Amino acid sequence: MQKINSLFVKYRFLPCYKLEEKVNKLSGKVMDQMKLTQEMNLAHVRMKVMAKSFSKHRITPIISNVSAFSLMGLQIDAIVVYIICKHVLELYPDLREKEFDKWREANEKADIISIQMKEVELAHKDYLGIRYFDSKKTIENPEKLAQAIVDEFEAIATKSMVITFWKNMKSATNEIVLAWQKGYSISEIQANVMIKRYKYFVPFPGWNERNCHSIIRAKGRTVFAETPLAYLQQIAFKAIGEQIDNEVKTSLLNLVGGNYGPEFQKFYQLKQVYYLRVELPDGSNEWEMTLDKPSEEMFDSGKAKTKIYNQYHKIRTPTLANEHEVFVKRPNGDFIIEILDKMLPVAQAMNKLKDRLIKEDKIHIITPNQIMKKPTSTFWICFSIILVGLIFCGTYYFVNKDNGRYEYQHGLVIDKKTGEAKQINIQ
Repeated sequence: MQKINSLFVKYRFLPCYKLEEKVNKLSGKVMDQMKLTQEMNLAHVRMKVMAKSFSKHRITPIISNVSAFSLMGLQIDAIVVYIICKHVLELYPDLREKEFDKWREANEKADIISIQMKEVELAHKDYLGIRYFDSKKTIENPEKLAQAIVDEFEAIATKSMVITFWKNMKSATNEIVLAWQKGYSISEIQANVMIKRYKYFVPFPGWNERNCHSIIRAKGRTVFAETPLAYLQQIAFKAIGEQIDNEVKTSLLNLVGGNYGPEFQKFYQLKQVYYLRVELPDGSNEWEMTLDKPSEEMFDSGKAKTKIYNQYHKIRTPTLANEHEVFVKRPNGDFIIEILDKMLPVAQAMNKLKDRLIKEDKIHIITPNQIMKKPTSTFWICFSIILVGLIFCGTYYFVNKDNGRYEYQHGLVIDKKTGEAKQINIQ
């Protein structure tokens, strides 16, 4: 079986090996940073090691904190709401400031009354829909509601527990943000904002300045999957997978860029990706990819760019995404490598790598029920073991004292001399 697996791995990455052979035969160069087959072989090992390390060193401490909260009587739903509201208190002021600046830029001639009305409107704007947590609708301002929920939670939990919990959460989210940055999904500036600006940053659905949907209900469904921990692990695995996937594709880009003479262009072609701003019917904007270079006027006006960082939201799905094209993200501009003719399996292997990494190497994700049952079941197991031990020890002592006068039958102690039956009372 081991031989079959090793042959399967070699066969799966054979297209990349063939491409390297073709380049070598044409007197091309294949340096360390261009060894595509080696990177493909190591991708699954790296994914498994990094995912297990994240689960062990980042998620396990958080699970311990949540278990401790649940033992104090705090339900998992209350913990989820608390996490959301804690971040809302630092996120909402930023969202409000950005929206006001954008409105002020579009309404430079607005009078004082209009400005004050806009400020009042934004002061009560609920970007993420946290008013859903207030069933009685007693608090109108979302930030006051968030503060009340946070205060109520932290009044029950001890201060040391809260500090430890957020310390562990920060370690986990920082690692996710750095994986995004290394995979060029976000810029270094965005990563620094998430790490340094936000003390309680958590990458949950809807937490996106550009397009904030309700966290609890979006498009008629629950988006939290009941637990922040399960989603946190999913996001981490996806971020790690995207990082490794882009590193492998960068090896292909290095191979293509270092061997791009006329004799090599029968195997592949390299194209620069550009992004165009598209106006949607609802007045919002999205960025669409194109391979046609826009005019200088569009670049100057900001309607065209060479690089867009998709900070936790999808760029508009490109119509040019084909089976023979490999998309590579780079810090100064993205590229598409078009694989031609008989080298098509190379593109197919590259484009399927990320899905294989995430699907094959997923580690068990703990659900809220498991988190709640874990301390309870552990308690009852320990209690049962202690109880059985006490009964056995007490029975053994009672039966064997007085030179074996008593014997144990059917849950009772029988006096051999008198035949009297007695129950055992363990003090």
